[in-house]
Amino acid sequence: METDRDFTKGSIFKNLIAMAWPGIMGRFFENVHDIIDLIWIGFLGGFLAVQSQAALVLFGVVFMFMFIFNNLFGLSSVSIISRYWGEKDFKKAAWASEQTILFKFTFGIIGAILGLLLLRLFLGFAGADTVVDPNTGQSIMGIAINYGTIIVLAIPFYFTYFTFNTIFRCTSDAETSMFLTLLSVLINIILDPFMILGIGIFPRMGVAGAALATVFAQMCAFVLGLTLLSTGKKLVFIKAVKVLFPRKENNHFRYRLKFPTVRFALVERGIKINLRGLLKPDFKMLWNMIRIGATPAFSNLLNTGSGMIFMNIISQFHNPALLSAFGIGMRLMGLVNMPLLGLQQSAGSLVGQNLGAKSVYRAERTVMYSVVIAVTLCGSMIVVAYLFGGQIFSVFNKDPEVIALGAILLGLAMVQNFIFAIRWMILSAFEGSGYTFWPAVFDQIVLWVLNIPILYLTIVVLGLGFEWIFLTGIITHSIQLILNYLLFRHGKWKTARV
Repeated sequence: METDRDFTKGSIFKNLIAMAWPGIMGRFFENVHDIIDLIWIGFLGGFLAVQSQAALVLFGVVFMFMFIFNNLFGLSSVSIISRYWGEKDFKKAAWASEQTILFKFTFGIIGAILGLLLLRLFLGFAGADTVVDPNTGQSIMGIAINYGTIIVLAIPFYFTYFTFNTIFRCTSDAETSMFLTLLSVLINIILDPFMILGIGIFPRMGVAGAALATVFAQMCAFVLGLTLLSTGKKLVFIKAVKVLFPRKENNHFRYRLKFPTVRFALVERGIKINLRGLLKPDFKMLWNMIRIGATPAFSNLLNTGSGMIFMNIISQFHNPALLSAFGIGMRLMGLVNMPLLGLQQSAGSLVGQNLGAKSVYRAERTVMYSVVIAVTLCGSMIVVAYLFGGQIFSVFNKDPEVIALGAILLGLAMVQNFIFAIRWMILSAFEGSGYTFWPAVFDQIVLWVLNIPILYLTIVVLGLGFEWIFLTGIITHSIQLILNYLLFRHGKWKTARV
């Protein structure tokens, strides 16, 4: 197996950008899809649009519970695959990739079964209203179940698709990961208006149409990703300069017009998996993945539980417009967070590769460069949120209350996001190295000892305004950031074993 890139050498900053920008674009496209979902659902009009947007918000929180198995193997696979790739042990990297795909799909089936059994219970706990509106004939609970059942059934393919993207990133092939995401998003965006609003031969399906469009698009990306991995091919950008209008001067030609061009090309330099390896479980590898991934997966499970408590507290306001505004605000935060997640995941992959190549200094500098990029991006988003918050929300929903609430929420959300982004970049050092126990422990202590009690006290007990949803987050995320930075400086992650 060959590779045409070695990200353990050369400029650290340039390597980070080269690895990160396809992931950033891919994550950006993912979130654009979510936003376009909300825009088309807004065209359902009236209170049905508010109900539907609120239902998607509540399901989004509940859906994260089912990701415990994805997180169990996803985070551990980053450190294992990237470490082998950094050591130039391509055979082991392929073997680890095969095992990750096998375990992700298998446990995805378990996640889908649990999701179907617990969906209504979790939605009720998160605050989904069961009261049927006489004008729309729908309840938030009913809409969320219609949407959620379709998505939950596709969980095994979701998990495996995410694994494909992880494998490509960890093996210095972020362009292919971006292409898979872009393909999925474009198909989804094209199908959305037809299936949501009922255009042409399609019936008007509302949020169920949005779910079906999402699943179909993900399946297309799943098939292509498996094909690329099993054939050892990868997608690369071919750069060239196109020249036009030649003019002869003396003994040579000059061209009046030059412009750069870029095209995709398939080459045989990627990681190659053996499909037969997907049927041969390695239980030693299974245990190793569980050992590394159990702590962050359990931490994410607790985060999901806190998220449902969080939504339950927001539901105490008994205001669907607030839920709709909150959901739109979360999608807009995702427009920033998804690129940040792409940056974080790329930084984590580079940390693993550099530690595999015995270059601790490069691993540390990779994290610091990612922090600088995150601060620049989130700082500019704070300015945009406070200047144009109301105008942005009016694109998604014409309800005056949704727009007014959203303008307030967005500015506070972006301030919280600024702190959260720095912390995310620092976490890339822990995820890329496999040092996951103590960061997760400290985060959960802050979450359950400070965040949720303060939120409950301010909103439920004292009856303060919804602004405290984000003011509480600003306080607690700042404390988490300080603790994560101290762990980063302590340096135990530099010698973690995988």
